[in-house]
Amino acid sequence: MSIALAAKPAFNLSTLHQVELSAPYHAIYERVAPGAAGPEPWKLRQLAAAHELLALAQVSGRMVIQFLDLGAALRAVFLLRVPVPCRHAGMGPLVIEPAAQLGLTYRQQAMTLAQPGYSFLEILAPRDVHHPNIAPSNVPPGAQVLCLGPSLPAGIKVVDLVLMAYTAISLQSVQFSLTDSAGLLHPEAAIFLQTSNTPIPLTREPFVMPNETTQ
Repeated sequence: MSIALAAKPAFNLSTLHQVELSAPYHAIYERVAPGAAGPEPWKLRQLAAAHELLALAQVSGRMVIQFLDLGAALRAVFLLRVPVPCRHAGMGPLVIEPAAQLGLTYRQQAMTLAQPGYSFLEILAPRDVHHPNIAPSNVPPGAQVLCLGPSLPAGIKVVDLVLMAYTAISLQSVQFSLTDSAGLLHPEAAIFLQTSNTPIPLTREPFVMPNETTQ
């Protein structure tokens, strides 16, 4: 479900759990909450993560939740307003798209075990993303996996993953080094960005978009 949302200027990541969800977001929470499955600690973790993810969408003006499901894993699909570097089939000029659709999967084992940086997020759209830390779509099986580093700590928050995705995609934080391949999924994109006149980062806007309304 896509929702029109209005951003609020006040934002503090550490207090997202205190944000009172507006009616549309509260309705989503009430719909998905009964689906939380597994051991009690995992159920509670999923419920808290779902609330914080919805609160992040509500206050930031940066994202729109399209799908949310709790169960064996927390799964979400959302639109993220972020500049996305793309090149058709890895050729031609760089085109900056204004938003990305991301799929997020957070599994129970991530609560207690460190996970590889490519374990959580995939770019669903646009295709042909040309980015050092995103696997090219023409590599089987064609998933545009986003790598956020060699390893991510146990218990990392879902909202932290979203914020990291924003800074990574917009090239505010990115792995370019060809001699240190940890996190590097697309060497050709790294070479292109280092040798072209592409302005880096693509934006310096913070995640929160005060006084804006997005669809």
